[in-house]
Order: sequence, then structure tokens, then C-alpha cells
Amino acid sequence: MREYRGNASTAFQLESRPNKANQRERQPRKPGFPTGEKLLYLFSVIICVALALFVLSRYATVTELSMKQAKIEQETTQLKESIQDLESQQKELKSGERIRRYAEEHGMVLQGASQP
Repeated sequence: MREYRGNASTAFQLESRPNKANQRERQPRKPGFPTGEKLLYLFSVIICVALALFVLSRYATVTELSMKQAKIEQETTQLKESIQDLESQQKELKSGERIRRYAEEHGMVLQGASQP
């Protein structure tokens, strides 16, 4: 075809319009995400929630064990103090002076080598 230079006698090839029956109508695009992307987001949220629950349950378990450990340490300290008290009482009760005093109070007489 020749160039068009403003000449009205030049023939143009008309653009053919596509037949409406052959052309698919474009449906208006729906706003939002495609289904696959929605599923991907859903699964990622589920995984994040599951991980958060796992971490929180571990944290609760660790906290519970820590509290039990503190309680046991406190009981151990109390038992050690009780043992020290009992050991000091035992030393008092085993002392020879206390035994001699108890015997004299209950009418016991010391028998020794000096008496025939």
C-alpha cells in the first residue's frame, strides 16, 4: 500500500471488526485475590497459629517446671534447716552432763570403781 500523504483518493483498507458472536465477552474482573492465593494465605495463617500454639505450650511447660523447681528448692532449704535443728538437739541429748543430770533426777546412783 502506498503512503497516505493527505490524498483523499488513496484507498485504505478498512479494519475488520471482529464478529461479536466469535468474541468472548470480557467479564468484569472481580476485586480480591484468586482462589489459589487465598488458599496459600489460609495455610500460612494456619501454620503460623500452630507454631504460636506450640511455642506458647512449651513456654507454659517451662514455666510450670520452673515453678516446681523453685518449690522443691524451698522445701530442700527448709529440710536442711530442720536437719540442722535436729542435729543440734541430738548433740544436746547425747551430752554426758545432761545424761548424768537426768539419771540423778530419776534416783539412779552412779556405780563406779571407787565403791566396793
